[in-house]
Amino acid sequence: MKYSFSTSIYFPMPPPVVSEFVTNPWLFFNPTGHITVLKKITDEKWDICFNLHIDQSRGNAFYGTMDGPTKKGNDLFYAAKSNEDEINFVLKASFKTTPTGTDLELAFDVVTNYAFFDRFKGENFSLTPEHIIKRHLSERIPEILNIVNYREQGREFLLETANLSGAQAIPFLKSKARDIKNCIVIGTSKTMKFTIIVSNEQFDNINAESGNTQTFGGEAILDILNNTDIFLIGIYDVSASNQVRELVEKQYEKSLSA
Repeated sequence: MKYSFSTSIYFPMPPPVVSEFVTNPWLFFNPTGHITVLKKITDEKWDICFNLHIDQSRGNAFYGTMDGPTKKGNDLFYAAKSNEDEINFVLKASFKTTPTGTDLELAFDVVTNYAFFDRFKGENFSLTPEHIIKRHLSERIPEILNIVNYREQGREFLLETANLSGAQAIPFLKSKARDIKNCIVIGTSKTMKFTIIVSNEQFDNINAESGNTQTFGGEAILDILNNTDIFLIGIYDVSASNQVRELVEKQYEKSLSA
């Protein structure tokens, strides 16, 4: 069975900002709860999990891979399928400039090849394009954009910046965690990008990305400490996205245990 849905979501910020967000599958898909990016394979290939949410207590899930973002002309494409081809999808995103911002135009097709799904229609089968866009992307993308694109929002979510080497950054951030208690830290250099979520003064959900290599937790901390580049570090308030962050964390844990 094929499900299709197209719509446009307005953002009061320029197309490059929205495009930067859409091309980050971790931020774009994970808040939906239905498509969870688990691991980066290459710059355009990812391990993912389809979360059906037919029965929240059972957590029906299918694992597979996703290709993208692939650029064709002015459009971006993601294509994914489960390992046994029970589910596959294609999502096209394009960006239309308006006088006050950007219209993100989405065309989303989901195809199911599994007899089990024939028993479920409408709201009972939540892995439909309409449900994902209307109930998740439309509601939660703006909250995340407010944080990761503070420049277009008057910097109200940016708490502090610093320029430090990796060896300097970790002690600095540990001291800041005691004061700020809950925040998101994003650091970028010429060779690495890292993200740390600080929850109740503790480092949580740490990841570091360098080229095609991605590390997590203690291994990511060591990679950051050993990096001699100068990082541009931003510390962001999470008050506007606590609900989204908790949803992503819970769904990620649920996907791994399914």
